[in-house]
Amino acid sequence: ILTAAMAGACFAIDGASLALFIGGFFFVTVVLPPAMLTQTSLIRRLLMAGRATDGVSLFWLIAALPSHDITLWQWFGCELVLFAYAALLAGLVLAWVRLRVSPIAASAITTVLALIWLTWPVWMSPYLTGPSADAIVAHLVRFHPLFAVNGVLTNFGVWSHWPIAYQELTTLGQDVPYALPSILPAILTHLVTGILLAITQIRMKPRMNTNEHI
Repeated sequence: ILTAAMAGACFAIDGASLALFIGGFFFVTVVLPPAMLTQTSLIRRLLMAGRATDGVSLFWLIAALPSHDITLWQWFGCELVLFAYAALLAGLVLAWVRLRVSPIAASAITTVLALIWLTWPVWMSPYLTGPSADAIVAHLVRFHPLFAVNGVLTNFGVWSHWPIAYQELTTLGQDVPYALPSILPAILTHLVTGILLAITQIRMKPRMNTNEHI
């Protein structure tokens, strides 16, 4: 309900736009970690993680209706990126819980780390200078979910070219050039990392001693 309300408000303001898809990642970031930890079992936590993305996915699907400029194929590509990103968030939450971090702290740490990752094009922008800046940006952009989604929705332009972006937020695309990536590196990186982190929550059953009587 929370993610649907956020995505619905964004859709009402911006319609079927790149902003709707970028905003969806931030909506999931603030809702998924605490929502997962309202549950106690692993299965229910994973199901809750999936539900946290449903509200965003619904309005993304509405944006892909024939009356808009987004195709179902573009919607599907963006959904894959969102699913992989949600898997990473879920894996982080489960890893912190496995380390016996309190639920509130686990949720807060996961959200903060995810926001740092999503917003590096803004807060890192003043430090992207020197001969190595282009290489650093190219490497980070390749795996970033927002750039991956923008690479799918190229018909809406590039978000770093928005007036508020190039005037106030970032130098990417101006002082530091970059190319929009394909979705595959971002999907694989987030999904595989999330799965590996989630495995830490799965406790192996102890082996039975064959010398013991049942």
